[in-house]
Amino acid sequence: MMFFAIIMMYSEINGTTFTNHYNRRSLPVKLSQVTQPWTKLNNAKILIVDPQQVEVTTYYAGYLANYYFFTNNASGQAHFSKSPQRFRKSLRQYEYVVIPKYDRSFTRGVKRAYHQRIRTGFYRVTRDQLRPVTRHEIQRYR
Repeated sequence: MMFFAIIMMYSEINGTTFTNHYNRRSLPVKLSQVTQPWTKLNNAKILIVDPQQVEVTTYYAGYLANYYFFTNNASGQAHFSKSPQRFRKSLRQYEYVVIPKYDRSFTRGVKRAYHQRIRTGFYRVTRDQLRPVTRHEIQRYR
């Protein structure tokens, strides 16, 4: 009996290790590296920038954002306009932009439209720039 218990425990440990290793680049893990989940119901408009089209097409990114940020106004997007004016116009629809994974096309768009260099992070959309969100701002929603 002890032999089977040891085999089962060893199997569970290996399975957990494999799952943790396999999922380390998944969207929820990357999102948790950028910001903390919100726990107060709100109506903040949030955009998740996701370079993987399949996560946007299947509404996974938006679905995840709705629960992570406790809002019903979150969505995911993978492709953006190359025109700086249209790029800014599309971002002005949102209050916040979350970039959990580096997206080359979005980074280029921000460089052209806002003259900023960004990679990943959590930003508030203003008229002239994407401003990093402070801990104080996040506390409103926690």
